[in-house]
Amino acid sequence: SLQRNGSPAGVFHPRREPRLAGFPILLGCLLACLISCGRDMPTPPVIGDITPPARVSDLLARAESDTCILLTWTAPGDDGASGQATRYDIRYSTQPFPNEGHFPTYPPTPNIPAPRPAGTGHELRVTALTPETRYHFAMRVADEAGNLSPVSNVASMMTAKSDTIIVVPPPDTTAPAAVVDLRYDSRATSHLTLIWTAPGDDGQSGRASAYTIRWSYNPIDAENWNLANGLIDPPNPSAALTEQRHGVTLDEPLRSRHFAIRTTDEAGNESDLSNLLFVPGITTTSYLVLADGTGDFPTIQAAMDAAVQGDTIRVGPGDFRTNLVFPPTSLTLIGEAGREQTRLMAVDATKPILLMNGDPWSYWTIEGFTVEGDGVTEGGGIKCLMGSFAVRECNFIRNHNRWGGAIEVRTGQPTGVPPLLIESCHFSLNSCSRNGGGIALTGLFYLIIRDCEFV
Repeated sequence: SLQRNGSPAGVFHPRREPRLAGFPILLGCLLACLISCGRDMPTPPVIGDITPPARVSDLLARAESDTCILLTWTAPGDDGASGQATRYDIRYSTQPFPNEGHFPTYPPTPNIPAPRPAGTGHELRVTALTPETRYHFAMRVADEAGNLSPVSNVASMMTAKSDTIIVVPPPDTTAPAAVVDLRYDSRATSHLTLIWTAPGDDGQSGRASAYTIRWSYNPIDAENWNLANGLIDPPNPSAALTEQRHGVTLDEPLRSRHFAIRTTDEAGNESDLSNLLFVPGITTTSYLVLADGTGDFPTIQAAMDAAVQGDTIRVGPGDFRTNLVFPPTSLTLIGEAGREQTRLMAVDATKPILLMNGDPWSYWTIEGFTVEGDGVTEGGGIKCLMGSFAVRECNFIRNHNRWGGAIEVRTGQPTGVPPLLIESCHFSLNSCSRNGGGIALTGLFYLIIRDCEFV
């Protein structure tokens, strides 16, 4: 549980109201979760379903008469492309949709169906329209937690003249060709880029309507395809025989996994399974650093500079005077003897004891340290400018900074990166010159604080 002792613990000074998406709270741009200078104060823990349904990218419109337009699309899932969503919101206008923010201002279509399981087709006939008028349609998808997908592609169609006979074309039964060259490039610790050649709408001609990309820790085949995990917001298909790329964030980069793609056309025909792509997990190394300079490296910083993606640096007991600068490489830093016996203090008290400034996909884990300042000089404990972290089983004592005495975060997270995590930590006697004696947060990210004590 979150605890604090005794006299007033300070107040929040949010710069902007947090926007709820079910749970957890999405910490918006310029949100400062700030604690008054004299005391620490916890931020409420954030839990719940935060994954919105995937964006519908294959919404199509076809005139069936002078007053009726047929809409078709493929159902996304509850969480990305898996599961079953809860509600559709379909709107229309005789004027083009200028941007996503104007979507709620347009009238909804009547008789909107309930969502079906992910990957199945939908039809909706919009009637009582005006002849010879161009209509524009778009939609959003909601799950049971209230998370909303991005607005779909806009489908536009003109109703026929009153005396026009609509000739309905024969049904399309030709599926897109299967992707045969799925591969990856630009591998980082927690990010890689998938590459493939786009198939067509009918075999290798035309342009398909949608991709479904799935992954699993086990090999994927036609029988277990629907059980694999779907990626959120896959790209729209490009013209046949052109190269496509899509970035993927890996939440557990040490584990190997498999990827596959299926392609769908506007009639709902689905291709065969692509070639199966195997992505091996990252092989890691563990290094030991001791207070007397022995071990694998003489200093913690030297070990961090030599580490590659996913490595672990184990630190023996003792006091370490240092200003650590984390490299973009995602790594784990562990005090082997625990936080009561492994203390980090600044050499230069005007700088943070731990500075994190990597890339958007950098993710560091820190566990088992006491991070202690002098209580006066503006340097701070942890300062994160870019990247994300998990801090567990640490003490933060007498750290002082202008913003966020113990922890200052000024960062943004791309979609799919694990949340910032502060777990089972103790905060006492931290202070600031401006706001956030314990923790100050500015940026767009998800944060979980769990089982911490603020004194």
